[in-house]
Amino acid sequence: MKKSVIVCVNRRANPDMPSCGHRGGMDIADTLESALALTRGDVQVQRFNCLGCCDLGPNLRLSPGGEFWHHVRVDDVPRLVKRLAEFDQET
Repeated sequence: MKKSVIVCVNRRANPDMPSCGHRGGMDIADTLESALALTRGDVQVQRFNCLGCCDLGPNLRLSPGGEFWHHVRVDDVPRLVKRLAEFDQET
């Protein structure tokens, strides 16, 4: 089964409501894609419009398995890439 990391990039119309897109979700997805391209891992990045945890965002989820990461920042990408390398090796 192909493994992926799902990054929420939702931008709510009302800027007073929390959303991952307004908090950097797209930058996280872009940075993660660039980092994974360098490591040649087999985990793909998917952009998704809502993971249902807007107050905890930016959010991402490993799939399959469902491990969530909340309050993610671009600075977390190196740690996340390390985790994804481990995740890629899991059966």
